[in-house]
Amino acid sequence: MLDLRSRFLVARVLPEIGSCLESVMLIRPDGTTTPVLLAPSVAAMQAGDARQAAHFPMLPFVNRVPGNMLRCEGREFSVAPNTDEPLALHGTGWQGSWRVLSQSPEACEMELHAPTGFPFDFRASQKITLSDSALLIEPGLTNTSSHPIPVGLGFHPYFPRDQATRLQFNADWFWLEGPGHLPTDAIRTPPELSFAMSRALPDHWRANCFTGWTGPVVIDQPARGHRIEMIASKGLRDLMVYAPPGTGFFAVEPQSHTTGFLDTQSDSPTTTPLHALRSNAQFAAWMKVTVRFLPV
Repeated sequence: MLDLRSRFLVARVLPEIGSCLESVMLIRPDGTTTPVLLAPSVAAMQAGDARQAAHFPMLPFVNRVPGNMLRCEGREFSVAPNTDEPLALHGTGWQGSWRVLSQSPEACEMELHAPTGFPFDFRASQKITLSDSALLIEPGLTNTSSHPIPVGLGFHPYFPRDQATRLQFNADWFWLEGPGHLPTDAIRTPPELSFAMSRALPDHWRANCFTGWTGPVVIDQPARGHRIEMIASKGLRDLMVYAPPGTGFFAVEPQSHTTGFLDTQSDSPTTTPLHALRSNAQFAAWMKVTVRFLPV
C-alpha cells in the first residue's frame, strides 16, 4: 500500500491488487475531503477484486474478447476467461501483484510481467503522479516476445454520481450494445445519445463505446463543489461510458482500441484496432484528471 499526496489531492495505491487506486480524494480549502474517484465496492476491492477499485489499468487489451481470440498480422492468440464470465475481460494487469520500482511523496512507479501461460510475453509499467490538483497515470507495455504482439491500453476510473452530476464530451460514433455486453454496430452519435452538451447521466442502463473522441471529458460535480477535466494521449480516441442505474457511481474509460475489436487491422473509420507491437518496442499512453474548485 502506497499513500501519495499533493497540495490538493491524496491517493492510495495498492500495487499488490492490480496497481489499482483505492481512492483519490480532493482536499477542500476548509481541510475536509471529498472523493474525486470512487470505489464502487470497497469490500470487494479489499477482498482483492481490483475491478471494484476507484481506478484500475486495462492491459494488454480492454473490455471483452469475442471468441477469446486476439489477432496480429495473421497470427492468432487464444486467451482464457479470467472471471466467471465466458469471455476474457480487461486484460491481466488488474489481476497481478505489481513490483514497486520507485516511490516519492507525490509519485510511484511499478512493473508487472505477463503471467505464466499467457499467449505472449510482455512487461507492463505504470507511473502514478499527483501534482497540485491533478492526477497523471502513465501505463506502458514493452514487447518481450520474439514476434509482434497485439496490445491495447485503457483506464477505468469510477466517479461519484448524484442527481446534480453532469457529463460532457465530444465523439463521432456511438456503438450499440448487443448480447454479452459486446458492441454490434456503430452509428453517428445522435443528439439523444450525445454528451456534446453538458447533461445528466441517463436513468437507464448505459454501457457503450464512443469512437472518435477528441477530448476533454468534463464532469461537473456541483454538490461536491468541483469540476473534473479529463484528457488522454492522442492515440486514445475511444471512450467507454458505463453508467448502471440506481448507483452512486459511473465510469468513463479512455482506451486505445474499440471495445470488442481485437485485431490489429481495420479499414473502418468507426473502428480503432489493437496496436501491433514489434519485438522490444514500447507502447505507452497517459490519462490526466484535473480537479478545479467551483465558485462558491
